[in-house]
Amino acid sequence: MAALTPGEPGIGDVLVTLSGIDALGRAVDETVASESGGAYTFPGVVGGTYAIGESHPLEYLDGRDAAGSAGGAVVAPDTVTDIPVGPGVDATAYTFGEARASTLSGLVTDEAGGPVPGVRMVLTEPDGSAKSTTTGDDGAFTFRNLAPGRHTLTETQPEGYTDGPETVGSAGGDPAKNDVISGIKLTSGTQATGYVFAERAEA
Repeated sequence: MAALTPGEPGIGDVLVTLSGIDALGRAVDETVASESGGAYTFPGVVGGTYAIGESHPLEYLDGRDAAGSAGGAVVAPDTVTDIPVGPGVDATAYTFGEARASTLSGLVTDEAGGPVPGVRMVLTEPDGSAKSTTTGDDGAFTFRNLAPGRHTLTETQPEGYTDGPETVGSAGGDPAKNDVISGIKLTSGTQATGYVFAERAEA
């Protein structure tokens, strides 16, 4: 049983609670803290039907949770319910996945490399939701608190400019469409940089 960030070391000092009714009809309500490697254990559990819940750790985004060897129903966020534990059964691999937030940043510039401020940028996240921001006086933009997955970055064409080339940044992506870079793959804790949209001033 563990509290883990996918692809990263486990997370220590996360509170996990076991609750339910054991085979003798007694109410169970126990809380433990995960070890430094993310593992947690409830020793001496009598057969019964239980739920496991995680207290979400600060500075992490919710990831994918998984029911373990005895089954159960994953209920977002951070709970597995209806876990049937038989006598003498060791129920293992109840995992709570967490992810460190990522960032994505870049610039909008003119053909000489100068900044283009006030340009609206939209980032579509893996779940289909969208965030927007505008470039600052230095032409820069940044999106924070991003979940892992594939993102799409879209520039609103600024007035007074015609479209120039796009430059894909450090997390990759596909610039096949004007003013759009799609398929930007962010993993846990990624700091994606270098996404540049160049524009040409109209004559």
